[in-house]
Amino acid sequence: MVKLPTFQNPRRIGVYIDKRIPRGDFSIYDISAIKPIMQAMKKGELYVEIGVRFGKSFAVAAILAPEIRLVGVDKEDPKGRIRFFRKMGLDKRDVRYIHADSSLTGFQWKEPINVLHIDGDHSYHGVENDILAWIPHVVPGGWVFFHDYTTSSLGVIQAVEKYLLNSDAFDSFFTAQVTRGLKSSVAGIRKK
Repeated sequence: MVKLPTFQNPRRIGVYIDKRIPRGDFSIYDISAIKPIMQAMKKGELYVEIGVRFGKSFAVAAILAPEIRLVGVDKEDPKGRIRFFRKMGLDKRDVRYIHADSSLTGFQWKEPINVLHIDGDHSYHGVENDILAWIPHVVPGGWVFFHDYTTSSLGVIQAVEKYLLNSDAFDSFFTAQVTRGLKSSVAGIRKK
C-alpha cells in the first residue's frame, strides 16, 4: 500500500500529484484555497466530488484529509484513472467511485455530505442540475466548492449566483482567482 504524504505546503502537494498525474487543472492556488476547510474535516466525514475526471482534485482531498470518506461521481471513465487511484493508494482508503450521471445519482442520494465539490458539466443547466440534486444533502456548516468559477465557464457563475449567493441558506463565500497565467478558479460557500 502506498502511504499518502502529509504536506503542509500546497506547492509540494501539487508537485507530488503532478508527478503522478500531469493532467488536470487543479492548481496550487486551488489547493491553498480549500486546504483549511479540508484539513478541518473530522474522521469519517464525507467528501463528494462531482466530475472526478482523472482524479487530481480528488487525490488532493485525500491528502489534505486522510481520515475522511471520499466519493467520486463521473459519467466519464477515462483510461488511467483506476491505475492512478491505485498508485496514490486510494484503493486502500474508504473511497467509492460511481460511474453514472451526477444529477441522477444526486437525486437518489441518501447520505449527509460534509464537503461537496462540483466540477462536472460546466453549462448553466449542468451546474443547476447538480446544485438541485446535491445541495440538499450538504449538512449545516458544510461546504460546497465549485471549480472553474471563472468567466470562461459562465454557466458555473450564473448558477451559483442564482441558487446560492442569493439564498438565506448560505453565509460564507470565497473565490480564489489568480491571473497572469496562473490558473485558479475555485469558489466555496458554506451552508448555514
